[in-house]
Amino acid sequence: MPVESHTLQETPAHGYYYPYPSYPTSAAGYDDGGEALDWRRLLDVVWSRKWLIIGVTAAATTAAIVIAPTIVKPVYSVRSTIWLDESARRGGAITSEDVLEGEGWADLMRSYAVLGPVVMTEGLYAEPQEPSGADRSWFANLAVTDSLIPGTYELYLENNGYRLVRDGEGLVETGRLGSQIGGSSGFHWRPDQRRLDGIEALRFDLLSPRFAALNLRTNLRAGFNKEASLITATLTWSDPDEAAEILNGVVGRLVTTATELKNRKQAEIVDILEQQTLYAAAQLRERELDLESYRVATATEPTDLHATPIPGAAQTRSGVFDAYFEQRLEARRLQADVEQLETLLATSGPDGVNDLALQQVPAVSLDPDLETALDELYEQEANRRALLYTYTQQHPDVQDVALKISELRSMTIPAMISALIVELGDRSQLLDEQMTAQAGELRQIPARAIEDTRREREFELAEDLHNRLLTSLREAKLAAATSLPDLQVVDAAFRPFKPLSNEAPRLVIMVAMASFGLTVGGVLLHDRMDRRIQTPDQITRRLGLPVLGIVPRLESTGESDSTRAAVAIESFRAIRTQLAHSAPEEPRVVLITSPAPRDGKSMVAANLAISYAAAGRNTILVDADTRRGKAEQMFGLLRSPGLSDYLLGRAELTDAEQSTEIDNLALLPRGDHTGFSVELLDSDRMRELLALLADRYDNVVLDAPPLAAGADTLILGQLADKVVVVFRAGETDEGMALAKMGTVGNVELPFAGAVLNAVPEKAHYYSYYASHYYVDAAG
Repeated sequence: MPVESHTLQETPAHGYYYPYPSYPTSAAGYDDGGEALDWRRLLDVVWSRKWLIIGVTAAATTAAIVIAPTIVKPVYSVRSTIWLDESARRGGAITSEDVLEGEGWADLMRSYAVLGPVVMTEGLYAEPQEPSGADRSWFANLAVTDSLIPGTYELYLENNGYRLVRDGEGLVETGRLGSQIGGSSGFHWRPDQRRLDGIEALRFDLLSPRFAALNLRTNLRAGFNKEASLITATLTWSDPDEAAEILNGVVGRLVTTATELKNRKQAEIVDILEQQTLYAAAQLRERELDLESYRVATATEPTDLHATPIPGAAQTRSGVFDAYFEQRLEARRLQADVEQLETLLATSGPDGVNDLALQQVPAVSLDPDLETALDELYEQEANRRALLYTYTQQHPDVQDVALKISELRSMTIPAMISALIVELGDRSQLLDEQMTAQAGELRQIPARAIEDTRREREFELAEDLHNRLLTSLREAKLAAATSLPDLQVVDAAFRPFKPLSNEAPRLVIMVAMASFGLTVGGVLLHDRMDRRIQTPDQITRRLGLPVLGIVPRLESTGESDSTRAAVAIESFRAIRTQLAHSAPEEPRVVLITSPAPRDGKSMVAANLAISYAAAGRNTILVDADTRRGKAEQMFGLLRSPGLSDYLLGRAELTDAEQSTEIDNLALLPRGDHTGFSVELLDSDRMRELLALLADRYDNVVLDAPPLAAGADTLILGQLADKVVVVFRAGETDEGMALAKMGTVGNVELPFAGAVLNAVPEKAHYYSYYASHYYVDAAG
């Protein structure tokens, strides 16, 4: 049999060998040790686990496809538009615009006053979870009370009865089917028996109405377009049918609430005007009685001889007397108004000036700014009372109106009163100056006439104020009786035909990407944490040994495979060539060892010896692993006599040497270990043996024990020309290899380099080594 056909195999695999390449340095990044990241190796790690990655990704994606629709439901969007009629003022001066302004409409739509009734009507406090076909219609007749205990409930149906369980508390109620359920938990439900047929358990959530309204508010968007007078409402919801029904319910409730607010405000205006009218009527009656009493009391008094008869200035003898008489009346009226205003300011409390008393001052009706401020005060008072029917004191709209009222009462109106007092004082002073200039000429005007006219003027002013308030009251009552809503639904919500967004496909994609990324990351992390030697680069960087070559993983099938044999032979030819150039002179005695057992050092030693023999060199393989060596089994020879027998003097060298079926190759087996001591390896007889073998053979290959075995290899390594360390790809632990290489210590062994054994064909660096040039040419 030709020597080239012999390859000694020990592990199932196949592969090819190529000269050790020079790895390029990448600037892409560095690991913790400051070494360049080997991206090709990382890709190889991922590729080697491709089926795991594909399997995990496919499983996660399939699970996401099944589960995603139940977790992330499609989102539907519905929209409704409401028109606010700002121009029409049907039945009076109060419209919906007067009740709320700007974003107040959006706040009202999203308030509990609107959403609460919708939640109760639509039953949004009940959310089914299981079975998957359950929907909210199953809970159509479920009603909650103020004593509802929110939570997740499970209804178990068995033997014509039921058990109601609440998460976190266990069993809360039992009973017979057909009876009312949930009384102990604050709700009442008599489920439809037809829906429960074939169902063993029903799981559902019950929310408090306010919390359900909060959930609804989260999905509801409302805005007010001042220019177009349009209120737009948009609802995003998982159920398209419910979405349209809920939004139409919200819009309808908004119109109803807005109408109620308008009616309440009109009622408050009527109430305020009634109070003012009653006060004005009382003042009118007081002025009338005062005038009547004065005239009765002065009817019998003698008149001035030169005086004009009552009613006064209308019968004076000249226009000058008329002007002076009017000035005198005006001066007294101004003085009385100033006194009343000063009294109101002095007696005002924390709530400001008494607005009802203020309106009875004649000068106030002649000041348009003060009249406008009072009208605004009554308007804001009505707003506040109307809003309190819907909101609490803490609501922003209520607080905003209260702030305006406070500013009017405590700041704006008092400031206007002070300004009016100053103005009236100036006018009174001017009148006094004019009357003083005419006093001598016009002293004929009697005081009685002046007083009578003053009282008559006060009566006329009180009557005028009463009539004006009475007219306003009648208008307000008419507006309240004929009030119509100023909000009109322009576009009602309808069932959407397709979802606004469907997050399920995106979730599936995200799960697929995440599972792929996590699996790849896990594979790379596992590889990072894996301290086994996988690549030639690890040996060079971590252990400082040049790699003489790699040996592909071989299959021990016993079948004739000329291609695989040729590839294996080429790998050992390359190692042989590397050894020949590892020193100025080709080493004659080469020792093969490994950090630990089962790294394949015996297979490498045997095949290296075969490679030397195939090159026409007279070669001997010495099994120096006297404890566990099995070289004789590879060649089908006897173990003894061998090396140990020769060193113990029990056999001669000629008896221990055995020929193999391979030309130019002999074997010195390990022999019988009985009575053998490791010290014999460090004896003169061992040195003489190696010298003798070096003279008789061209190459001597020592199959030494692993470094983990003890001092055997350290002794033999000093007797060899070169030492080769074998590492098994994916098996040899890097930490252990570092430790065993460290045991060499101060013993200077002539290391030639390393061999990486059992390299899988799928390794990324395999393409650097594998070359079928000669194999293909032979084929």
